[in-house]
Amino acid sequence: MASRQPPRSQRSAPPAPPRAVRSVVYGLLALTILGVYLPVLDNGFVDWDDTTYVVRNPHGGNLDISTLVWAFTTFDAANWHPLTWMSHALDRELYGLNPRGHHRTSVLLHAANGLLLLLLLHRLSSLFWPSAAAAALFALHPLRVENVAWISERKDLLCSFFVLLALLAYERHARRPARGSLLAVALAFTLALLSKPMAVTLPFLLLLLDVWPFERLRWPRPDHRVLLEKLPLLLLAASSSVVTYVAQARGEAVRALDLIGVGERLAAAPVALAAYLAKTLWPAPGTLLPLYTHPHYLPHGASGAALASAVAVLLGLAAVAVWQWRKRPYLAVGGLAFAGLLVPVLGLVQVGVQRSADRYTYLPTLGLALAAVCLIGEVSAGRRRSRLLAAGGIAIALGTSAVLTWNQQQIWRDSVTLWRATVAGEPESPIAQLNLANALHEAGRSGESMRHYHEAIARGPGYAPAHAALGVRLGERREYAAAIESLETALRLQPADAYTRGSLGNCLLELGRKEEAVRELTAAVAAAPTAVALRNSLGQGLLALGRHEDAIGVFRETLALDRSSSPAHNNLALAMLRAGRMTEGIELLREAIRLAPTNAKAHQNLSLALAEIGDEAGAASELAAAQRLRASIPGDTVRP
Repeated sequence: MASRQPPRSQRSAPPAPPRAVRSVVYGLLALTILGVYLPVLDNGFVDWDDTTYVVRNPHGGNLDISTLVWAFTTFDAANWHPLTWMSHALDRELYGLNPRGHHRTSVLLHAANGLLLLLLLHRLSSLFWPSAAAAALFALHPLRVENVAWISERKDLLCSFFVLLALLAYERHARRPARGSLLAVALAFTLALLSKPMAVTLPFLLLLLDVWPFERLRWPRPDHRVLLEKLPLLLLAASSSVVTYVAQARGEAVRALDLIGVGERLAAAPVALAAYLAKTLWPAPGTLLPLYTHPHYLPHGASGAALASAVAVLLGLAAVAVWQWRKRPYLAVGGLAFAGLLVPVLGLVQVGVQRSADRYTYLPTLGLALAAVCLIGEVSAGRRRSRLLAAGGIAIALGTSAVLTWNQQQIWRDSVTLWRATVAGEPESPIAQLNLANALHEAGRSGESMRHYHEAIARGPGYAPAHAALGVRLGERREYAAAIESLETALRLQPADAYTRGSLGNCLLELGRKEEAVRELTAAVAAAPTAVALRNSLGQGLLALGRHEDAIGVFRETLALDRSSSPAHNNLALAMLRAGRMTEGIELLREAIRLAPTNAKAHQNLSLALAEIGDEAGAASELAAAQRLRASIPGDTVRP
């Protein structure tokens, strides 16, 4: 195809400042972003996906071919984003479990995105100073904090990085069509999808840009070549959507229609869209929360007034955009880009328990940024007074955003701080109450955590996870009768939960109700056949019933799931010893110790086994080792 003239929207743009000036602006933008996000480096990991992605990820820190294969084949975390997994593995290899290094990577990625956005906006509009203002507003906006401060949200930063590269390649293609540019778009789009599937709407965004500012699509006679070149991208988007749905369905993240109906979903979408827009324009302190609970899980449910207000506002904005189309097409394009990029997360396919999330605005805000550039450029092109007012308004907005962003990072300091802030913003949410209870428990504040477990149940009597978590905690406190009552309530609400059933089986076993315990644990293992902890509990129950050979079979299956597990070897050894198979049991215990020399229980059990066969010296040595290890690990107990 022949090269094209710049669109009319760019032909009257003022000349850009000299390259040296632009370089200084890029440098100042990068330094400002790094400076404003400095507090995040002092934050730790939070017990909200960070454990899955980094802390307890068995593939973290092993950046090899096996990790690469795992990353491309796993549906862990109810998603398929292999590039994100590899990014976390690389950070784990570089920084170990020092959260400062992981946060540093996120801040650098965000700074890179801010610079790429400035470059893209300038190329799209030919307005350098308005582009610099819009890029700074994007990067310093407090809505970005969740993406940067939450280590697990690396996927948004990576995805947006590659989307920006795709848009820059497409801008070059739109000016001078070439297959090489289209290949670059497809490659960057693929990498974006491998980071997070939210990029699936990129072909839609490219078509919008073809209408304006590129003017490659003119109605009613569009250039069909412009449409056809999007087909490979649409196929990539469709493939990613299918894989993502399967991953989220297998991870039980997708909510069924019988839980959250079509009506609830359709009503939630405009409310969420209006809320995203409102928070972008006015991110008031205390209103930006890590979790906005879906009305389905709240005591008061959805608000009809909120729905009516949201629909009225959105229809009003749409009417203004249509009215201003000929004079200000950027209003319609920017608004449609914002709404279109949000479509995958508006709850039409409900994933998780949130009605919205600040992190979802990262990529869609690109549309608003483009509209802001043109609006700032239009105001700045007026009289001197208008330029001064625009500059003053931008300065105030940037200063306010920087302060709000600096402060917002504090709530991500640790898990307790995070969920306290959420409960303060949404005290009626049983999910926020439950997450705070779990965080307090992990912090060793058991008494305070129990109050919030009960509060979660009071706020959501039908919320099964709250009953299940309370049952587990009561079991840990040896209040088995109360624990069983809570766990049975949870199972009445959610009968398919294998782990709740397993916890019930463990409590029954502690009370000596062995037959009932084995029955519950057998059902739990059938529901989650790869869950090692459930198999171990079932094996212990079978041992308690004297069914040694059955226990051996269960423990063998457990060991087959993880042959490098020292506890699995120890458990199978115990079953062998109970069955009188001393030689096999001792061999397994030695292997358990080889795999984990600090396994005090394996040393203790080996001591007992050696004493049983008359090896007193060996028994004494292993007992001494067990006692040394027990003394070095506070709270550890050694049981045969």
